[in-house]
Amino acid sequence: MIYRASLTVALVAYLVAGTSIAQENSTAPNPDAPIPESPAAYTAETILEGLNTVVRETFTGVVTAVDAGDLLSLKRNGTSVQVRLYGVDCPEAGQNYAEEARAVAVKAVLDTTVSVQILTEDSQGLPVGLVFDGAGNSLSHVLAAEGLAWWDDRNAQKDSLLRKVSAKAVSTPKGIFADTAALAPWDYRKSNELPDFEYTLEAPKPEPKLVAAPAVEEPRSISAKGTMTENRPRPAAAPADAPASPGTSPAGGTPLSIPGIPADMVKDVNVGDLLMRHQPRIAMDPSGRPLGLTANNVSSIPHASEYGFEEGDIVSRVNGIPIESEAQIMGLIPQFMNVKTFQVDVLRNGKTITKTINVK
Repeated sequence: MIYRASLTVALVAYLVAGTSIAQENSTAPNPDAPIPESPAAYTAETILEGLNTVVRETFTGVVTAVDAGDLLSLKRNGTSVQVRLYGVDCPEAGQNYAEEARAVAVKAVLDTTVSVQILTEDSQGLPVGLVFDGAGNSLSHVLAAEGLAWWDDRNAQKDSLLRKVSAKAVSTPKGIFADTAALAPWDYRKSNELPDFEYTLEAPKPEPKLVAAPAVEEPRSISAKGTMTENRPRPAAAPADAPASPGTSPAGGTPLSIPGIPADMVKDVNVGDLLMRHQPRIAMDPSGRPLGLTANNVSSIPHASEYGFEEGDIVSRVNGIPIESEAQIMGLIPQFMNVKTFQVDVLRNGKTITKTINVK
């Protein structure tokens, strides 16, 4: 069974080992202290990071009417436009909580200027998008969090953030989910022969295939794969089976400490040893574009083989986030702590392999 602790340590080891993460004067967290709940993040940056889609259009407009909880009329450059909220489906008129959903939307955005990011168009010809209020919060996610909209898993099936937000409202239970006999709006429309809608998101165009670079004799070139070069010189790696010298301590003389991760989870990780053994680094293509993170002696990294990583792999994306610099990785580790499903894109022999790791 794969546990979150072991998975996090594996990601730390494979993605972070050897970056400047030894912190002096760090204080271990109190194990008896309650873990604070992270605030909800419904901003454009957070949402779009998890959506593998193209934003067709971005504009601002004034909301002139809230036709339903998930249907807004806006004035844009003197022209009226109606927008359907992406990812959610509010109760239809005549259903319980339809007016409550509309009232929340009215309070949040009516007669205010909002930011709109159009993602697609539905089968009724309406633009579908994310609408952000003056504070930068997505109205779709606010309604889902309040239990006043269903997560539209028919049209936004792969949206893990909306799924998580909705699941919390269901488990509370909150709003419509307090009614055990609540009927999903799409089922209500079907039973009452009302028009329905559907839509799909446009996936980004695939990146051009990597072309193998000609073999060169310079030591900075990784000739085994011929598709990348290191971004800086590295010292020679210690043999994978070389024991640590007696009395040695992690780099900086202190245990590994990563904000957001309990100290005892990584207390035995020796930064200096990881540096020498695995030499993590950002791999570049022949034009100097970052491809992702790679390392040496992958098989000896804790849990790496268990999760299917192989020598020469380049981790290009984790949960849709491109890995472009070592400094960036430090901010990602605490973010992964509460994630149960990892989608890891790996470049292997010039091809992209997507690995799904479910944490139980």
